[in-house]
Amino acid sequence: IEDSRKWDVDFGDGKGKVVGAYGPLFIRLKLPYSLHIGIHGTIKPETIGTKSTHGCIRMYNEDILKMRKLINYSSKVTILPER
Repeated sequence: IEDSRKWDVDFGDGKGKVVGAYGPLFIRLKLPYSLHIGIHGTIKPETIGTKSTHGCIRMYNEDILKMRKLINYSSKVTILPER
């Protein structure tokens, strides 16, 4: 669980680095194939629910902050398909 407010990311869209693109928190998922997939906030809440990530799950910043209070480092995460 990492503070991502000051992270800068270049999404390769020609706009250069964007500070804070992942919102206030990045909850890194332990996966066998990547350490770069997680659950995080966003500076573009209008994109939530669209396919605009590289595998991450985006949440509203206020919701990721609420979720942070409910989990810890060893919490298990189950991701289910949309119903």
